Amino acid sequence: MTTDKLPDGVSEMVPAYLGRQRWYGGTDAPGPDQVSVTAADELAVSGEGDHRLLWVLVDVGGADYQLLIAERPNGEPAEFLHGHDAAVLGSTDRAYYYDATLDSELARVLLDLVTDGVEQAERVRPVTVEQSNTSLVFDDRLIMKVFRRLPEGPNPDVEVTEALAAAGFAHVASPVSTWRRAVRTTRPRPGGTSRPKPSGSV
Repeated sequence: MTTDKLPDGVSEMVPAYLGRQRWYGGTDAPGPDQVSVTAADELAVSGEGDHRLLWVLVDVGGADYQLLIAERPNGEPAEFLHGHDAAVLGSTDRAYYYDATLDSELARVLLDLVTDGVEQAERVRPVTVEQSNTSLVFDDRLIMKVFRRLPEGPNPDVEVTEALAAAGFAHVASPVSTWRRAVRTTRPRPGGTSRPKPSGSV
């Protein structure tokens, strides 16, 4: 997995974007020299082939953050972005970029991807009160949690939920799917440099 799927100019938008997000752990926006793109991929193409869903992993001072970025042609309106200026990364000479979790079209595409096509939905809305991650509610029956800061090794949120559900604990929603990405980093890892990270769960 390489970074060549990230359009020219987008990586330069990331530091300021991070500084505006509630789930970013820093008190101020990181400097450009503090942020490096570890991996990037095109997850899906929607619309008439001009709406793209991009997955990006960035390293900020040793912490890994996961971004879901939408691409849309310049001049094409996106009414759902009104009042969400902090979610917009910026634009190039051909397209503009924003947090894909606000785009219901691409959020439904993401649900299909995460669940391997098992689940689809007609409606989606974000949970706006969450601070550390991003949660999306589909048809008021499924909740997808997108982890923003990815810890080393197993994610406690995922591990505990899966263990309780497997034990038959009735007060925990049974997981439908956990999405993991195998990424390669430049920081040394015990046993190698490639490892799967839980990126989201439904």
